[in-house]
Amino acid sequence: MRFISKKSSTFARFFFEKKEEMSKFSSYKLFLKDLTQSSQVFDFELDDEFFKKINSPEVERGNVKATVAARQKSQNFELKISLNGYVTIPCDRCLDDMRQPINYEETLTVQFGEEFSEDGDVLIVPQSDGFINLAWFFYEMILVNIPIKHIHPPGECNKTMQQKLKKFSVGSADENDENDDLEEDDFDIDDENEIDPRWEKLKEIDND
Repeated sequence: MRFISKKSSTFARFFFEKKEEMSKFSSYKLFLKDLTQSSQVFDFELDDEFFKKINSPEVERGNVKATVAARQKSQNFELKISLNGYVTIPCDRCLDDMRQPINYEETLTVQFGEEFSEDGDVLIVPQSDGFINLAWFFYEMILVNIPIKHIHPPGECNKTMQQKLKKFSVGSADENDENDDLEEDDFDIDDENEIDPRWEKLKEIDND
């Protein structure tokens, strides 16, 4: 299964063609010209500093180990990537930070060419460079490993915040947080320009 979309590969090209960005991620280069037909293993650390350099709002902290088993295969290069660790993101239920486990495997097929591009399932990198910078691809893999809805395990949510949210929330959800649909009666407003006072109360949560 390929994780790289046309949109993300285009962004990766833009990202790494900027010299100031490339310099920040020099430790994530994999020199393809040095590979042989025998598999070689490379380890990379994706820590808080890595996510800070990526400077993307989805994930700003974490501790993930990336292992790459790489080898030359005919005219291509095969990169078997394994990610293991966690990222720190807000819980959708109580808004406190939580650790989201990351366990992911993906294989990239890379080939030399004139410029950065894609040809079907093959990623093309400039032969003049002789390497691929894996930083953005690691980040993309982490993103697809995060569920759309991420919450603490049972019993680990911030109870104080939960009580506040429950008190001032509009509508209701069952205890397993499976039903997020709001009841129509909660939006029964006579004047469409009238502001429901409960929404004003929501603004006061951060001030409590």
